[in-house]
Amino acid sequence: MRLDVEPPKERGEAIAPMINIVFLLLIFFLMSATITQRLPLEATPPASDATEAVELHSGVLVIAATGEIAYETARDDAAIRAAAGAALAAKKPVRLRADARAPAAQLVRAIAALRRAGAEDVRLTTQERPQ
Repeated sequence: MRLDVEPPKERGEAIAPMINIVFLLLIFFLMSATITQRLPLEATPPASDATEAVELHSGVLVIAATGEIAYETARDDAAIRAAAGAALAAKKPVRLRADARAPAAQLVRAIAALRRAGAEDVRLTTQERPQ
């Protein structure tokens, strides 16, 4: 007596290992990515021949072309006090990023206000001059 045995059915590709690999890659890229904060105002600094590169993401006092001053979420006089206080607490200079079109008088007033607030070292950031 002969019994016909059905051949085993072909199983499809196992998708679980591929999903695991995709999630591991996703986690890797999320963990290795650099997440930066945006500056509170847009400001294009003046060009300079300076060679020191400075990373500017947060903790920068910004003077916009309109003359508005911002430091993180603070504006105007509160921004100056916050920037000076943060610089004193961290024992670092105040980084000042002024738009090239900002009124020069506004820049001078901001630096004077920073000095009155206790900031001894104020550094104006610029961008590299195109060659």
